[in-house]
Amino acid sequence: MLVAHCYVRYIGDLSGGHLLNNVAKRVLRLPSTGEGLKFYQFDGITSHKGFKQLYRSKLNEVDVEMESKMSIVDEAIRAYGFALK
Repeated sequence: MLVAHCYVRYIGDLSGGHLLNNVAKRVLRLPSTGEGLKFYQFDGITSHKGFKQLYRSKLNEVDVEMESKMSIVDEAIRAYGFALK
C-alpha cells in the first residue's frame, strides 16, 4: 500500500509543487528567499519531468500479483481523496 501513497504523494508534489509554491509565495507574501516554501523545493532534481517519468516507471515495475495491483489502485484512490481534504 506504500506504493500507492508514494505515487499519489510524490508525483502530486512534483506536479503541483511549482504552482502551489508560486501561489503560496504571493498569497502569504513570503520572502523571495524561499523561506516557508522548502516543501516545494527539490534541490537534487534538475528535471521535474524526467524525474517523474523515472519515478513513475520504477513504481510501475513493482512485481506483485494482480490482486495486489488492484489493492494498490484502490489505496491510491483513497490517498488521493485524503489529499483533497
